[in-house]
Amino acid sequence: MAKILRADFKTRDGERKRLLYYIHPNNTVVDRWWELMKLSMNKDYSEIKEKYPDIKVKKPDDYRMELKTRMTNVGLNNVTFLMESINGVLDNINGVYDKDLPTFTNTAELDNEILNYLHEEFEVFGDRIEELKEKDIWTFDLHENFLALNEFIHMIETAMHGEENNFPNFSALSDFLPAGVFEPLIDDDIMFLGDSLEWGGLYTGYNTLGKDWLSIAPENDFEVIERDEVRPQERFSTETWFNFGPDMQDTLRESFYTWYKTLSPELKEKVPMGDLRALSLGRYKLGRLIIDETFLEFHPVLKDWLIPAGPSYNHVIGPDSVKKDWNNEVFSTFTDLVGIRMYESDFLVGFYDKELELDPKLAEHIK
Repeated sequence: MAKILRADFKTRDGERKRLLYYIHPNNTVVDRWWELMKLSMNKDYSEIKEKYPDIKVKKPDDYRMELKTRMTNVGLNNVTFLMESINGVLDNINGVYDKDLPTFTNTAELDNEILNYLHEEFEVFGDRIEELKEKDIWTFDLHENFLALNEFIHMIETAMHGEENNFPNFSALSDFLPAGVFEPLIDDDIMFLGDSLEWGGLYTGYNTLGKDWLSIAPENDFEVIERDEVRPQERFSTETWFNFGPDMQDTLRESFYTWYKTLSPELKEKVPMGDLRALSLGRYKLGRLIIDETFLEFHPVLKDWLIPAGPSYNHVIGPDSVKKDWNNEVFSTFTDLVGIRMYESDFLVGFYDKELELDPKLAEHIK
């Protein structure tokens, strides 16, 4: 039974762009993620509450899961906007938090060292929530601002790496909130851990507070290793990563091993090289993008969309590609993910839309 996911993105001009994904079959992670997605689109949350009793909601009597999306589609050409945005979030935090976090006075200060420090403070906040509630410091707005801080940190890091690689490392990360609906990873799932990323791939989100080995290596964040605070992914949820970064020629494991060889003997001892589950070097792939009229209207030659693109392939095809152009000219205009539809064969089995009510004619097909 073929499974298709449709994602509707809103652009700055108010248009909707439809992306279709083929969902991989016979996959223990995909099968459970698919059911979580269908469950989270249900208007009646009693079934969710029964299965996930730890879920926290603000208004249980008037409740529906809400789709939230973080768009990472701003390059360093808009670095001033990124600095002003993160400063606004930091000002909001500093207004109520019991510790002042540094802000930026110019874009040259946006480097890995200060971004790593702010990410550590984000993790510290997560560990202090109960303490902050006892001190009457924690508020919902403070929590939301720390989440926004984490988002802007990753947006700036992504923009920096995209500039270095001459390829816009764009993506979207969506999730149904409030958090609490998730599945623990089991031993069998490691068989489906993908160690290579591709443009147009659909993956589970990291869904973990902290940094894993994949985040630490490119940033040389040795302090996290020294503090024994590396946190590999141990669960997944409806958090879904729409990747439009460059295609990878080397696998994540190969890149990680190259980095591992540069470590000091003391740090090498802290890396669980013999335990693939503990290393978790990859992301769980859910599906792949379907190149249909949404893309062929931009560039009509199908085979050009199938050519790998990114810095790993510049020596073969050069630095420019249709994927890079589409990122810069189209994906950069996306502002939000507004709708998701899920199909099993020809039947609509999941529907969520921020702007549309479900057509009664479709309701009879929803199982």
